[in-house]
Amino acid sequence: MELSQEAGESLSHHFAAIYHYCHPCYTSSLSHQAVRTLQLVHYQPHTTISTIATHLVCAHNTASEIVHRLVEKGLLSKKRKDGDERTVVLALTEQGTQAVYEQTGLDVQRLLTCLQQLSSEEQALIFNGVMLLAERLVREI
Repeated sequence: MELSQEAGESLSHHFAAIYHYCHPCYTSSLSHQAVRTLQLVHYQPHTTISTIATHLVCAHNTASEIVHRLVEKGLLSKKRKDGDERTVVLALTEQGTQAVYEQTGLDVQRLLTCLQQLSSEEQALIFNGVMLLAERLVREI
């Protein structure tokens, strides 16, 4: 099967629809940059403020302010790197981990309700396909 630009756009559109229709309600309000910062720390442990600035395409002082607000909210913790006291390493707190899942995850109950309406074969196809795609994307980074 040869994939076209249209196939990629269609997959992206369907993913966005799944996210839209299956997204849980927020219990805390966070900016888009704050959520992306939490995601980066979640998927790349030992992230630094410089890494965040590069990821968000913003100035170091802007990234530092975003991190400062997330630390104040109890979502991130800062620690000096062993062996290099100049470098600050970030980590998610338990509350920060919950915020990542709330802000970027799907409503599990709604998702299960929909999946239960499918046959076992359809469920396996979806589960295996999504897992394979996620694993390949992680390996590319």
